[in-house]
Amino acid sequence: MGGKKKSLASRLAKMSDEERARYLQMKADQEEEARRRKEQLVQAFMKNKIKREDVFARLNKAKINQQWHQFMRIRKCREMKENCEHTKKWIERVVTLKNRTIDNLMKELDEAEFQYSTNLQAHLQHVDNFVDFHRKYFEQIHNEYEDDLDFRLDEAILETGVFKGRSKDDIEHLKALEYGQEVVGRGFVKGSYNYYLKSKEEFIKEVRVRTDSFIV
Repeated sequence: MGGKKKSLASRLAKMSDEERARYLQMKADQEEEARRRKEQLVQAFMKNKIKREDVFARLNKAKINQQWHQFMRIRKCREMKENCEHTKKWIERVVTLKNRTIDNLMKELDEAEFQYSTNLQAHLQHVDNFVDFHRKYFEQIHNEYEDDLDFRLDEAILETGVFKGRSKDDIEHLKALEYGQEVVGRGFVKGSYNYYLKSKEEFIKEVRVRTDSFIV
């Protein structure tokens, strides 16, 4: 370095003022050109560095966004899974309660159906007994009516034969008595028959009323 300065000084000493000025101007121009090139190189380097930094920044930002989205997806999936598990447990509890309620209702329905069948059977048996009792009662009344009718007719025939065996003078009287007996017998028979029909009609009405109330 010292040798170069001495060589430059000896060279400048040998030059004239004009040559020295041109030489110094040339050196200054060279140094300026070198400085300008150095600045261009520095600017180009800085531009490339900034460009690379920008690319790296974009890549890092993309990676950060990707990692953030991935983190949010994982968190959202975890939350959705927890919500699904909670909803599943809640639905299972609700289904269990509803099944228990349905089972209780089915038991109550079976008990009610059994009780209804028992009551229905008892009621039907009661109706059958009621109908059978009144049927036997009306058969008894009818038989008594037939027996009484036969008895009255036999008695009337017997009395008629007795009266016919009497003297001729009593024929008219016997005819009158016979007519009276026939009228009385017919009246009694008609009254008994009407009573029988009335009793039978009342029994039929009563049975219909009981049957209609049971059906309702």
